Amino acid sequence: MLKNLQGANFFLILSLGAMLIGFAPVFVKWSELSSSAILFWRMFLALPMLAILNFFLNKTFIFKVKNKNTILYTAIASLAFTTDLILWHYSMNITSVSNATIIVNSAPIFVAFLPISFLRKSPKKGFWFSFLITYLGITGLIIFSSNYANGKIIGDLLCIIAAFGYGIYLLIIAKLGKETPF
Repeated sequence: MLKNLQGANFFLILSLGAMLIGFAPVFVKWSELSSSAILFWRMFLALPMLAILNFFLNKTFIFKVKNKNTILYTAIASLAFTTDLILWHYSMNITSVSNATIIVNSAPIFVAFLPISFLRKSPKKGFWFSFLITYLGITGLIIFSSNYANGKIIGDLLCIIAAFGYGIYLLIIAKLGKETPF
């Protein structure tokens, strides 16, 4: 019973986090601050919460790096995530919130595409179909939105680059998550 309740609590926390993340682009667009200032404050204000969470969850865990490649992978993941956030926040000044959010959230396609193209892994069944549908939809979104007529396609292209950066970040974090810290 307690285990089910604990799972329900985690689901509620996850749902709240997803809801707050969903409102983030709207608040970025409405804010009177620059996109750089918003990005800085989003990251800076998250630090105390991460510190508190780390204190309660990792009382027995001592930070230990398995090897030097872990540091390199972490640095690349950090750079990719930072690139994603910078381009996404900046692109919302150029394009619409909906275009920016939908295009950046196409990152899972890159998560599937990058191992196929660079690591020569064979794609899973249905990948090419989902890839085609996703980017046909994004192309339609860009072409048929009013932003295309207003010359705001640069913001949409920045979002595709941001999605690529987020895809790289997700791949590296998944790899690092498989490493044991001891």
